[in-house]
Amino acid sequence: HTAFGEGEIVKLTPMGGDALVEIAFEGGVTKRLMLRAAAQHMRKVD
Repeated sequence: HTAFGEGEIVKLTPMGGDALVEIAFEGGVTKRLMLRAAAQHMRKVD
């Protein structure tokens, strides 16, 4: 994520036409974000 750094999706909850994702970022910070809004700031890392 461009603002929060590297993280891992730990939970995904469908909500209508979107989804609420819970992401554990480096440093032990966890954020809950709406997938459509967050996706433009994310990229997949292998």
